[in-house]
Amino acid sequence: ERIPETPWWRDLLPGNRQPLSLEYLENALTRIADDPDVKGAVFLLRSPALTLAQAQSLAALFTRFRQMNVPQPKQIVAFIEETNAAGYVAACAADRIYMTPLSEWNIVGLRVGGLYLKDALKRIGVAFDVVRVSPWKTAGDMFHDATMSDESRAQFNWLLDSLFADIVSAISQGRKLSKQTVC
Repeated sequence: ERIPETPWWRDLLPGNRQPLSLEYLENALTRIADDPDVKGAVFLLRSPALTLAQAQSLAALFTRFRQMNVPQPKQIVAFIEETNAAGYVAACAADRIYMTPLSEWNIVGLRVGGLYLKDALKRIGVAFDVVRVSPWKTAGDMFHDATMSDESRAQFNWLLDSLFADIVSAISQGRKLSKQTVC
């Protein structure tokens, strides 16, 4: 992700803060890596609004940071106040993770749900016709069906299984645990 462009007048507003982006963090970590007086970086994770892809990019950034100064690798510490699965995936790439007993652990698993409007549309007299090209093309299902189709359920299960495998793999690699232990 790039640093977003902001208008000049936004810098004049009180309380204005530069939004964090991966580009901004990479620039900061590069400066830290070049400074011989700095021993590492501490990241405060306070309910990070990260997607899994962003967390994986942040984890890769942590790995690159450690490789920037090979003779004396610098440490990355993650301090967690509140986290979700994606935030924990990013934290697992750190050298150390700290949490207080009062920290919130919001890792509840993965789920998906669908919104199906066939019955609601029927009440107001609207019928929706869908021309199906293939049973696996499910974009029109929310208007045409009252419940999730078997094909749609299979697609969502495949996607969730893939995401779960990515999360387990990242945690097991970062924490140096077996995948069976993580599950």
